[in-house]
Amino acid sequence: MIKLKLIGLTVLLLTLTGCMSQRASMHQFIKHSHDWIDVYSPSGKKIKTLTSKKTIDYFSDKIGDGAGNATKHYTLSNSKLKFKYVIHQKRRNHKFSCYVYTNRQAKAVMGTTFPAQAWKLTNREFAVFDKPQKLQ
Repeated sequence: MIKLKLIGLTVLLLTLTGCMSQRASMHQFIKHSHDWIDVYSPSGKKIKTLTSKKTIDYFSDKIGDGAGNATKHYTLSNSKLKFKYVIHQKRRNHKFSCYVYTNRQAKAVMGTTFPAQAWKLTNREFAVFDKPQKLQ
C-alpha cells in the first residue's frame, strides 16, 4: 500500500512539473498566454475551452490529488466516457489528459512512461466535472 502511494506521489510530482506530457501545437501556443483546458465530448468534438485561472487551479488540484492517491490503473469495464479534459501547461509547452466517465470514475493519462491512474470522483467533484459548459 505504501509502495502504491509512493508511485502515485511520484506520478503526481512528474505531472506537476510537466515532464510527462506531449508538446502542444504552435497554433495553441500563440492562442493562449497562460494554462488552459480543452474539453471534448465522447465523439472527440471540442465543446469548451476553459481559461479562468480559478478553474484551471481547481482542475489541476483535483486531478493531481486524485491521480496521486489512485490505487488502480484502470476504470471499471462498464464505464462510459462523458468528457475528456486536456490540460495544457503554457510554461513548459506540455499537456496531459483526464477522462471522466458517467459512473464518476476518472482516469489521468500523463504520457507513455507511467500507467494511467484511475480513481472515483466525489459527488461534489463530479458535479463540477460533469458540467464544463457552465465553467469559464
